[in-house]
Amino acid sequence: GKLRDALHHITIGLEGDEDTWYAQCLRGELELRRVVTASQEALMWLERGSETANPQWEAYFIGGWALLDAQLPTLAAGYFAEAGHRHPRAPLSWLCLGDCFAALRLYDQALFYYRRVLELEPTNEMAIERQKRVSPKLFGLMRAFRKEDLRERWNKAFRDLQGRQ
Repeated sequence: GKLRDALHHITIGLEGDEDTWYAQCLRGELELRRVVTASQEALMWLERGSETANPQWEAYFIGGWALLDAQLPTLAAGYFAEAGHRHPRAPLSWLCLGDCFAALRLYDQALFYYRRVLELEPTNEMAIERQKRVSPKLFGLMRAFRKEDLRERWNKAFRDLQGRQ
């Protein structure tokens, strides 16, 4: 609730080093908290932070989290997907991507990502609970594809990502 103080501290952080990715991500989040309609400026800061971060997956995750918190799940999904591609073994990125699709009421897709989390961590309680929450709401959109084909495509993409790291 102290946006003015936060802006002051972030400005000081950015003055010292323009390439501080974390401060840039925080500036993007601050823009979202000030006025959600300022998402273009927020995205500029989040992109700037994502480009300079090392490792990049953290910046993309923070960006996704800020956008999801600002009730912008479509934009957040892109950031979580990038975080997942840069660190495919991080279940939290896939869990949050499922949350984006659940917020968009695309329950089949949300369930798909919650199941991917359970492949990485079979006892992940958050994924189990969220899977149970979206299962009764399925529309059947994913039933147009065979389950085996989707699983094979996911596993191939996952192996390809692991090979790049």
